Amino acid sequence: MIPYLFLFLPAEAVFYFLLHLFLGAPPHPPAAQASVSLPSGYALSWNDEFDGSSLDMEKWSYRQTGPRHNALNTPEAISTGNGILSIRTYTENGKHHTGMIATKKKSLNRTYGFYEASIEFAGDRNASSGMWSAFWLQSDTISTVGNTGKYGTEIDIVEYRPNPSNGYETNQAIHYHGYGEHHKSAAKQHKTGLLEGYHTYGVLRTAGGY
Repeated sequence: MIPYLFLFLPAEAVFYFLLHLFLGAPPHPPAAQASVSLPSGYALSWNDEFDGSSLDMEKWSYRQTGPRHNALNTPEAISTGNGILSIRTYTENGKHHTGMIATKKKSLNRTYGFYEASIEFAGDRNASSGMWSAFWLQSDTISTVGNTGKYGTEIDIVEYRPNPSNGYETNQAIHYHGYGEHHKSAAKQHKTGLLEGYHTYGVLRTAGGY
C-alpha cells in the first residue's frame, strides 16, 4: 500500500494543519512529539508546520485543479502564513471555488505509521451550505478488488459535514475494494462538540490494523 495524504476542504475555513508522521524506526530525538503514546521505536519521519509564506511544493501538489462537481478547484483558495494553512471556499462570478492538496509520493510514501494533524473547522454549520471537509489517506491501488492488505484502503481520519437533523458533526471511515459494485466500508459518526477551536486528529496504521 502506498498511501497519499489528501486534504479536501470545500469550506470557508481555517485549517491549521500541523502534520506529523511517525514511523517504526530506530529511535532518535524527534523534532516534535506525537500527541499520543506510540509503540516503541517510532520517531518523527515527516512533518510540515507551514511556517513559510507559501506552500512547500517539494512536499505538496495541488490536486485535481479545474472543475470538480459544482465547484472549481483552484490554487488561489489555498494560502499559508504564521504557521497556518488555510483552505477556503468562495463564490465569484456565480462560480463556487475551493482548494484541494495532496502530498507528493517522494515526500510521503509509506505503508505504516502514525499520522496526525491539528485542525479547526470554521464556517457555516448549516448543512445547506454544502460544506464537506476531510483529512484522509488513500492507496493509489484502492480500485483493485481483492487483497485489501496489498491494494490498500481509503482512510478518512476525519470528515466534517454538518447535519443539524441528527446532530452529527464528524465522521471516520474506511473504504476498500474500489468504489464500484464491490465497494465496502465501515464508518462511525460523532456528536462530540468538536467544532470550536483546534483539535488533533490522527490514525495509527500497523500490520495489525488501525
